[in-house]
Amino acid sequence: MPYKLHYDEYGIAYLKIIENLTSEDVEKVMGFMNSEHGGKSSSFLLCDLQESPKIVPDKAVRQALRELKGTFRWQKVAIIGADRIARMAAKLALTALGKRQLARFFETKAKALRWLKGEEK
Repeated sequence: MPYKLHYDEYGIAYLKIIENLTSEDVEKVMGFMNSEHGGKSSSFLLCDLQESPKIVPDKAVRQALRELKGTFRWQKVAIIGADRIARMAAKLALTALGKRQLARFFETKAKALRWLKGEEK
């Protein structure tokens, strides 16, 4: 599996991308997050790109994201571990979802969590 996905004790979705995602992976991740989201009080996503490959999402992945953009329910997205190329890839994915304005990049998980919890602006 090219990713790990779970909810933490605060109900924040934690997505760690380990390998390049295919369009099928995108559909599985979005489906899981949307099905699990219903029972969670949080609408926050922490995306960890520290181990992600340095490749921009291909056309099929961007198309899958565009098709699923109406299902994206997150109010805040914090991204950690993104170098310059990973930031570009994340911005492309978020733009395809129509949610680029909801995301911020952080150097540490602790800072990202503080922002998601509203402890830091």
